[in-house]
Order: sequence, then C-alpha cells, then structure tokens
Amino acid sequence: MSRYSVAVAGWLACATSATFADNFIREWGGASGGYEINQFQRTVLITTAGTFKFDAMDGAALGVIDLIEVQTGVTGTVNLHIRRGPGPGELPVEGAQDVKEINLSNATIGNIAELRIAGDLGEVNNIVADNITGTFNVAGDVLHMIDVEDDVTGAI
Repeated sequence: MSRYSVAVAGWLACATSATFADNFIREWGGASGGYEINQFQRTVLITTAGTFKFDAMDGAALGVIDLIEVQTGVTGTVNLHIRRGPGPGELPVEGAQDVKEINLSNATIGNIAELRIAGDLGEVNNIVADNITGTFNVAGDVLHMIDVEDDVTGAI
C-alpha cells in the first residue's frame, strides 16, 4: 500500500469514528435495575426490572438512540423515561433527537413512563410497550406503529 492510500485510509477511519464519537447515551436517574449501553451501536439493553431514565447528547446537541430493548426473560415491571437529565436551572426537556426503536415486550410489564424527543420516533421498527403512563411528546414524525398492549393513561 502506498503512503497516499495509508493516509486516505487513516483519514476515512477518523472521519467515520467522528460521526459517532460525540453521541453519548447515559442513564441519569440512578436506575433501580440493570442495563447495558453500547455507545458505538447507540443501543440500550435493559437486563432486569426497574426504573430507567435515559438521554442522548451529541456534543452540545441532542443525540440519537437507535434501540432500547428488554432482554428476554425479564420478570417484573420496566419503567422507561427518555428526557434530559435535570441540571442547575434546567427544566425537563427532550432527551434525544431521534429514537429509532423501543421494544419493552420482554418484560412482564413494560411502561413508557415519559418520552420527550425533538425529532422522529420509530424510524426502524414499531414502538412496543404494555402501557404509556406519562408524557409522550414527539416533535417530529412517528414513522412506525405504536403498539400499546394494555392502556394509555399519559398525556400524548
């Protein structure tokens, strides 16, 4: 390989990794259950029942969450919140730019307790939960079906 091709390959590797480098998903609410975040794939796997509060940032802007899902065999209730973690002087605001897929069906009960996003929801697949129990605010488009098994008691 010539020096030119090595330089181009190195530049492409840096440019590709920079695309995802700033996107950061975090759990900010002191989760009462287990979870795993894969920053490179922009996914969250919930591994035990509990309450989870996630947001995604990309530098100073809102970030993207590609998938939030519950691991097979989780018994108990999963309560999911997607909103910005509170900071000094901040009100609760959108927790992500886009959320591409949510699947809480593997929990005994999967609740979307709060969802606040600035962009689109469901680009990849349906949004699946047993209940929507709190604020459900999508500023962009809902691109796939929202599949609620039991009840909607929250404000949509």
